[in-house]
Amino acid sequence: MRHRTRKLLHGALALLPVALSMPVLAAADDLAAEQHHRWRTARTIQGVAVTGHNDVLGKPFFDWGPPFGIFGFATIGVYNAQGPMPLPLTESTPRSAILATRIDPNLLASTGVSPDEVDPSWLNVPLRQVPVQYSFGKTKPFPGIFEASSSEKGQAAPNNPITVEQWMRANGTARIVCEGDHYARLKLQVHDLIPNRMYAVWATLGQSRRGDPEVFPSIPVGGTPNIIITDRDGSALYERPMQFCPLRPATTDRPMLVINVQYHSNHQNYGGINGPPIERIPGGYWIGTVIHNHLQFPVNVTPLQ
Repeated sequence: MRHRTRKLLHGALALLPVALSMPVLAAADDLAAEQHHRWRTARTIQGVAVTGHNDVLGKPFFDWGPPFGIFGFATIGVYNAQGPMPLPLTESTPRSAILATRIDPNLLASTGVSPDEVDPSWLNVPLRQVPVQYSFGKTKPFPGIFEASSSEKGQAAPNNPITVEQWMRANGTARIVCEGDHYARLKLQVHDLIPNRMYAVWATLGQSRRGDPEVFPSIPVGGTPNIIITDRDGSALYERPMQFCPLRPATTDRPMLVINVQYHSNHQNYGGINGPPIERIPGGYWIGTVIHNHLQFPVNVTPLQ
């Protein structure tokens, strides 16, 4: 009996360090969870159907902050069947109006380029008729797949004219989750875009704190490739990790101002270039001729009332 008592006592004493350590370990786990939660930042941002860069039917919808304020420009216009130049989009534009290519005078003025430098053949082209590259250096409009012969290149259905009503139905959400200052995840869900078409996801950055003079540089969100193809309903999902936290702009050289979802009316991707540039830089196109902002997600700008 005495031997059994000593054995039980010895077992209880052996378990005592484990029992004492359990509150300590639990406290350490709670502290780690609290620190993790403290560094975890998340936000869901609603997308806005746009007709340009900070442009909704001719009006700005956010303030960039100094020194740019409410600067913006259109990247689409209204097809003008009576003349060579597209008409500007406004709130009074009929919802049945057909959309066409346009280079906004605000964009030209901001870059110091004369309108005379713009090739007029790029302007007032309905978005479904924008020429597509079929050989190196050669482009032409593609017919719809059901209008093309079996051996002819065609564009995917549907290929009906794109109207203001269809364009302005676009919507979506951007979910950004940061784990500390140097890692984030983006989940972009978009709906009611143009069905079966190519889009690219870019971010516009703000001014450099290090003194880099480049204005409004763009980066492919999460790196290249940054292309999505919508389904037959115009929906798509885009998920990427990032090496910085857009929700903590003070930790980066340049803040991420907005996320842009851009329609490629010529069905072509340009890799790390946010659209082929103007002639003075090899490429020869302007935003508004083959690339058009369709959704914008305001990240570090001030929405207007």
